[in-house]
Order: sequence, then structure tokens, then C-alpha cells
Amino acid sequence: MEIKKASLLAILVVLGIVMMTVLTIALPTITIGNLTPANNTYQSQNWSYFNFTSDENLDMTYLYLHNNTAPAAGPRNMSNDSQTHWYLNLTLDEYAYNWTVQMVNTSNLTHSTNSSMYYFTIDYTAPTAELGVYPVDNYNSSLANVWFLLRCNDSTSTINHLDLWSNFSGTWKYNQTNITATNAIDWNITVDGITDGSYIWGVFGNDSAGNSDFSTNRTLLVDTITPLISFNVPNTIANGNGSARTTIISNISLTETNLFNVTYRLTYQNGSSVNSTTYTSSVKEVNFTTLGEYNYTYNVTACDKVDKCNTTDTYLIILDRTNPFVQVNGTATVAVDTVYTIKYDTTDSNLNGCYYNLSDYNTGASLLSDTALNCSAMSQTFTPSFFTYKVTVWAKDLADNVNITSMIVSTYKSGGGGGSSNYDYPLTTDGVVNETTSGGGGPSEETSATAEISETTGTENGTPAKTQQIIKQVIIVGLIAGGLFLILKLFKVIE
Repeated sequence: MEIKKASLLAILVVLGIVMMTVLTIALPTITIGNLTPANNTYQSQNWSYFNFTSDENLDMTYLYLHNNTAPAAGPRNMSNDSQTHWYLNLTLDEYAYNWTVQMVNTSNLTHSTNSSMYYFTIDYTAPTAELGVYPVDNYNSSLANVWFLLRCNDSTSTINHLDLWSNFSGTWKYNQTNITATNAIDWNITVDGITDGSYIWGVFGNDSAGNSDFSTNRTLLVDTITPLISFNVPNTIANGNGSARTTIISNISLTETNLFNVTYRLTYQNGSSVNSTTYTSSVKEVNFTTLGEYNYTYNVTACDKVDKCNTTDTYLIILDRTNPFVQVNGTATVAVDTVYTIKYDTTDSNLNGCYYNLSDYNTGASLLSDTALNCSAMSQTFTPSFFTYKVTVWAKDLADNVNITSMIVSTYKSGGGGGSSNYDYPLTTDGVVNETTSGGGGPSEETSATAEISETTGTENGTPAKTQQIIKQVIIVGLIAGGLFLILKLFKVIE
């Protein structure tokens, strides 16, 4: 009995080994080649061609296809044109799929095996290349380094690469590329050293299936230069000057390629506004009219499109159409070679100079040209010679308004001693030579250079003594001549 049991056990072992060998020989040991679609690939059409070859003959194959959520189709019989080449064409929606093939070999016994699992994605919709929130369209940058925000969205595939395109170099081409961009995640980049100018830029995105998209373009302005602005003189009255006009002309020199606006401001000196006007074009001259007599300040500001602004100096101008007040006084007569004081008064809120001059009242000849006065001193001295002086004082203000006033000062000589003196006096206004003579005890007490002093020598019957002497001499000569005539007549010398 024990021998029979051992024999039976041996027989069973042998049969098991034989069956294992048979099964192993019958099962397909298949190597797949020329696989379509290849593992981990993307297709941009709405169908897929399944194709493979095996290294041994197969009697039939079945395709099992799954998407992300559930089997899409299967099993499906595959066609073949030989026992080693099998294929199938399917219309598919956009999904990420995995697929495997069941292969049947009926040689001797019917056995089957499954291939490995393979993956592919159907994606025939282009991604969406998106411009980020910055910089916005028509953005104006005052810096040469500009930050950009861009992204690419794809609901099925991954993003293969994301590009920033621009014409910063003068040619429309990609500026930077991101080959590790993440789907629907912003890409932040900075482009350095953009030269001043107006540009366009956009985003290009490409997904793993080869689909691509270009965004719309945006405009970018780079302007790193502040506007250049200044007043033009003399078209604009110089700072601190005055004018007797009723207008103020503001004339500027302006250099700016990307001008946004220019603002002209006129204020009273106390800061209250008179006029403020803004222009969006390059207006280089403004005329403020019908202005009263005040002190004004004005300036001009220019701003460009990147909000860089520059302002002229603030000018002060005085509108003044009223002449200064000028008054002069002093004694009407003065002795020669003594100090004479001119007393004057000048009043004006914008005085810009006080002056005096001396001239000969009788001839108009200048005795002292215009000489500056201290406007607040109110007096000036000089030492007169023997003239009838015209003393003129005048003043001007910052607007060049002028007022002039004059007075006449007569001079006289005084002195004492013996003998006689003769003086050479100037003509007075009536053309009479004034002179004083004296005899006996000494010179007269005073000799005046005014136009109103009469001769101080003696008279007979109202006729000056010198004239009477001449008349007497004429009479004597006439009597002598008449006597000679009678004598000659008597002696008959004259027939």
C-alpha cells in the first residue's frame, strides 16, 4: 500500500510538470513593436490609429481603451493583414487615454495574454495664450526695465513652451521663452534696457499636442527723459522786471516727444490764481490780456505720457502804468562857492532809480549829466559856480515809467575890500549882460546872476551913464566939425 501511494504521488508530480510545460509553451510570449500611438504621446486630431506588430503569430487581438474616468470602448476586435500585424482606427474625444491589447494564440491550446499599459492624449483644441494684468494696454513706462505677466491655459494637455514676443529690438520676434511653463500659472519676467520708444508685445503659447495660440498685442511706451522746458527771453519779460502794458506774454521752448499736456499758470504775487489753462498740444505761447496793475507770478509745466513733468522757473512781473511821484525844492538863490542842498521826494512802490542833473538855465548847456541819487536820502548837495542853474530830478520804476521835475536856482557873488572889480557874467534869459562895477570905497555888496537884476550903475534922466557919455562925445565931435566948416567957409577955402 505504501508503495502504491508513493507511485501515485510521483505520477501526479510528473503530470503537473508536463502540464506546466505545455501551458508555458502555449502562452504567447509577445514582444510588441512599431507601436501606435506611442506611449506618453499627444495627438492633435480627433481620432487615433492603433497599430502594432508582434514577434509571433496571433490568432486574434482585442483593444481595451480607457479614458480618465471610465472605459471609452472595448473590447474591440482589431483587424490584421498578417498574423503579426494588427491595427484599428477609432474616432475619439479629447481625453487622456490608456490602452492595452489582449492577444490570443490558439496554437495547440487556446491561451491569451495582455500587453503592457500604454498612455496617450487626444487634444485638438488650441491653448489660450493670455496677457497678464500687467502691463496694461497702452501702458507708459518711465523706466527702461519693464515687468511682464503672461500665461497659457490648456484644459487637456500640458504647456510645452510660453513666449514673450515684441519688437523691442526693432524686429518682431520672441524676446524670452519659458520651456517649463505650468498650465494656467502666471509667468513673471522682466525685460531690461528697453530704449525709449513705442512698442507692441504679445504672448505665444504651445501645448504638448502641438496646438498653439497667439494673444492679441498690447502697446507699450517707454520714456525715460523728462520734458525740457524754459522761458524764451526777450519774448517773455525777464524775471523781476516790470511792464506798462496790460498783457503778459508767456513764451516757452519745449522739447518732448511724448507730450501729454502743458499748463500755463498766472497768479498774483500773494498766490491767488488769476488764470490756469492746460493744453494737450504743444502750445508754446500764451498771452494773458486785460490785466490790472499788480505784481504777478507765472510759470509753465509740461508733462509727458509717463507722467514725467518739468516746470519753468517762476517769474515775477510787475504791471505798472503809473508814473512815480517826484518833487524837488530848495532855496531859490545861493551864493557862489557855497554848498547848496537839493531837497527831493520820490514815491513809488516799484522804484527802480532816482537821478538828477544840472544845466545852465540860460543856454541849456549841461553842467552835470544824469547822476544817480539815493531815492530814500531825500537830499543831495553840490557847490554852485556863477550860473543860473536848472536843477532836474527824475525817477523811474520797474515798468520804466518816468516822472521829471525841475527848479531854477540863481547864484550871486558876495565879498568886500578896496579897489574895483570887473566880472564876466553870463547872459540872463532876456539876453542882457549883467555886470556890477564899483568905485571909491570898494565893490558892490552883491552881484546876481538871475535874469531879473537890473544894471546897478548910475543914470541921468533914466539913461545909463555910459550911453550918455557916448552921446556927449558925439555932440562934441559934431560941434568941432561944424566950427571947422565955418572957418574954412570964411576964408573961402570951400566954395
